[in-house]
Amino acid sequence: MPERFDRRKLLRGVAAGIIPTLVGVDVLRALQTAPLHEPGLEAVFPSDLVRELSTPFFIEDPHTGQKINVLFLNRKQLEIGKPLLITSNGFPGLLESASSIRNAGWEAYNTPLPFLVFEAPGIGNSDPLTRDQIMASRRGEFLDEVARAIGRAVRRFNLPVPNVHNPRKTTRYASRHKGQEIRVEKANMVGNSMAASLVSVLLSQAGEVGLEVEIGGEVEAVGVAPFTEPELTDRFVESGGVDPDVVWLGKLYLAWTVRNFPQQYIRAFADQFVPEALDTALTNKNLKKLIVGYAENSLLDPKRYVLPMIEDLSNKHPGKVISHEFKEDDHEIFNRSANHPYSWSSFLQQHFLK
Repeated sequence: MPERFDRRKLLRGVAAGIIPTLVGVDVLRALQTAPLHEPGLEAVFPSDLVRELSTPFFIEDPHTGQKINVLFLNRKQLEIGKPLLITSNGFPGLLESASSIRNAGWEAYNTPLPFLVFEAPGIGNSDPLTRDQIMASRRGEFLDEVARAIGRAVRRFNLPVPNVHNPRKTTRYASRHKGQEIRVEKANMVGNSMAASLVSVLLSQAGEVGLEVEIGGEVEAVGVAPFTEPELTDRFVESGGVDPDVVWLGKLYLAWTVRNFPQQYIRAFADQFVPEALDTALTNKNLKKLIVGYAENSLLDPKRYVLPMIEDLSNKHPGKVISHEFKEDDHEIFNRSANHPYSWSSFLQQHFLK
């Protein structure tokens, strides 16, 4: 029997195809995933956190001058001696998008640690890739060059001076007006999805850039299993949390987004590099403890690739590797509410709060 025509579903489908094109799929997803009982962020978050969420700024690689866009949240926690947590929202985890700001805000709100959330070079408002980084892609060393730039920039940066006349323009304003200098010698690192892949390389180079890392965490990292570039793109489209009512429109937009992503990243993430990077980090004593997380129902095939990697690393580095399973979940672990026992917030609280 033919399905009854549903005008609301049709309008919803059209909106899902047009609205993301106009305002970005992340805005739409933020509205879809925000629980209805939650009031506006300004009504929930402390005023300091709201201000920090609204003022991204640049940190700069002193070697190349490349600027990296960041959010620095819970800054007062750094002043009282808590270790900085260096992280990213994944790609394309743009710090100007509604869902990324929402995710970063809830992470910082639920986990009293200082957060430095970065956009990788070539992504969002960070500076474009340098010539050396592009050339390194041809040698299979692209992520190494990108990670060095991030690591050098993180080690020493200045807080922004707020643009009191137009707070939304603080990002560019702060690049010309330097505030308090922050020097980072000790930090923890964590990432999810593509950001976890980059964090694994950052961990392998922590000693090189002068960072002492106690805890490193990677969840659902790309680069554990080998894929061709088209296979990797398809996996992300399949695991993109698309609304089933408008699945074809959502997948079309996600495919467009991923395929317009800097191809140097896609090419690098398709390689099986994460196990070696993590082994290097542990061998060089760049970190004291490694947390490897994976989703039970992930399309990245944890049983075939992630669990054997955890076993191998555990055998090589006894007592330093901990596994964490996100039960009954897929690659989109951010979509769980903060009070869920297997949410991203609970993962951070369990492993990074002392």
